[in-house]
Amino acid sequence: MKALFVFYDGECGLCAKARAHLASLAQLVPLVFVPYQDVRLHTVFPALARLDPDRQVIAMSDTGDIYRGDSAWITILWALRDYRRWAIRLARPAWRKHAKTAVHYLARNRRKISTRLGLSVRSTFPD
Repeated sequence: MKALFVFYDGECGLCAKARAHLASLAQLVPLVFVPYQDVRLHTVFPALARLDPDRQVIAMSDTGDIYRGDSAWITILWALRDYRRWAIRLARPAWRKHAKTAVHYLARNRRKISTRLGLSVRSTFPD
């Protein structure tokens, strides 16, 4: 894998904060962040809408492999130098259920968490 495209909710403060933090970390595989609201994205990757990007983070490798929800987060961690060990650990069955629970909770409540933490984003996506 030479690059990992991360499709995220660009109108979510928590998501924008996570994106900025992840982008600042040392990457073994470059992360390319793309807000799913960008209309140009849907021209290039029209199948994205069928993957429910508004309900979960989605990652796609440069080879076309698609990861959703907890699989996407584990793959994102795997791409980061200081978190690869955590990704391997979280991918194991004993830890996977905990990762899945946490990721689904955050995805379901991301807007509420953003509001409570005072995290907001002004959307400036091209039409």
